[in-house]
Amino acid sequence: MLLDFKKNLNTFDRVIRVLIGIYTLWLVFTQTVTGFWAVFVIFFALHMFAGAVLSY
Repeated sequence: MLLDFKKNLNTFDRVIRVLIGIYTLWLVFTQTVTGFWAVFVIFFALHMFAGAVLSY
């Protein structure tokens, strides 16, 4: 089986993902979000950055 993934994010989508990632990390670093949710938010931000960089 051949999986052919196409890049489907344009520049606007990538910028929005980066901004969401920056905002969520800002919530953690200002200690607005702490504990388990801080770890969850960090992984969410990394997911946003990876999506923006890879365009998938």
